[in-house]
Amino acid sequence: MEFRVADALRVGAALAVGSLGFIGVASGAGAEAITVTMPLHVTPVLVGSNLSHTFTPVLTTAPLNVGTPQVPTTRSAPLTNIDDLTQLGSDFFVVFQNGVGPNGEVSATGNADSTVVEFTASGHVLGQWDVAGRTDGLVADPQRGGVIVTVNEDSTSSLFVIEPSAPSAQQVTHYVYGAPLAHGGGTDSLAIVDGQLLITASNPGTSSLSAPNATFPAVYVASLNAATQVASLSPFFSDEDVASVANGGSGYGAKVNLALTDPDSSVVVPRAASRFAGDFELTSQGDQQEIFVSRPGTAHQKLSVLSLTQSVDDTAYATDHDGSLMATDAASNAVDVITGWLSTSLAYAVATPCSANSATSSCAANFLGTLNLWNGTVTPVATTGAAFAPKGALIFVGDDASRSTVEHSRH
Repeated sequence: MEFRVADALRVGAALAVGSLGFIGVASGAGAEAITVTMPLHVTPVLVGSNLSHTFTPVLTTAPLNVGTPQVPTTRSAPLTNIDDLTQLGSDFFVVFQNGVGPNGEVSATGNADSTVVEFTASGHVLGQWDVAGRTDGLVADPQRGGVIVTVNEDSTSSLFVIEPSAPSAQQVTHYVYGAPLAHGGGTDSLAIVDGQLLITASNPGTSSLSAPNATFPAVYVASLNAATQVASLSPFFSDEDVASVANGGSGYGAKVNLALTDPDSSVVVPRAASRFAGDFELTSQGDQQEIFVSRPGTAHQKLSVLSLTQSVDDTAYATDHDGSLMATDAASNAVDVITGWLSTSLAYAVATPCSANSATSSCAANFLGTLNLWNGTVTPVATTGAAFAPKGALIFVGDDASRSTVEHSRH
């Protein structure tokens, strides 16, 4: 058994475990660890109500004069409905959905665009771009020097590539999918694994057979053709593929058929993680499961399934104790930085009790939790500072980047 209490002693925590935190035990298949988890401090760094965008309403609500054509006028509005978040170098990108619906429906004010904002660790805005539809997934693409964002998670989905260093007229490129989506839904989370662009097949069965279904991909591999602006998709794995049980106990290692109904968030597990190092991870939010893919994209690709005690959205892995977490906050429509001593044995996750398939009307609000990677237990983490209602997006920021406010030379 490996004791990590010494790390907590370094920050004067060991004598206060009973009143300030809890001891999480990760165990299974011959590996155990004890971690002292302390309260974390929440500080907003970017608030949507302080930002705005302009748009031309698709439908104007102004009264019509008889015989006078109705001409929409340009409007300005604050950025609302914060969602996904990613890091590119020392900068960050976040999306605001601005009231647009999950199929791309215009908002009540006639707005049809979401907004992507680039900012520094201190919250200084470097740029922003509007894209048509409701933004959902967002991933940094270092090779392109920009980000890729999906829109419309339920249907009529597509994606955009944003390259901030390109000439202004060429910074945003819209890609359509080359064929109807085989799972009958939309697209959401993105990840880049060994050069492959992976896209989550969200809301399966929205416009076709019901889920789960063996013919539905859970994740696609995407190939982008810049000349034609078409994204070609092929299945990465499917909703009913075979996986090994990852929870410790009598059923550990048993082969089961997945039955995914809600593929959602995804992340690449860092190689320094205590378990599943280097795997691609898919969260099936409503099903309360994490699917881990080892050796992704190779002939030796294998799936493992970890059942959770709570529904979760994004998952993040601290690779050192002194970095920070960054999250989107639904209550304040803000990006928050979460600081304090971080566990490297447990993952962190945004718990979403009301998103579970089994949720009732009395379900609890979202909360930040730790995720035990051996038994799937999600445990709340106490926070201090600003009120915090996590929206879903959660990333780990290494110590150097979390303290840096240096801007790229192009800015």
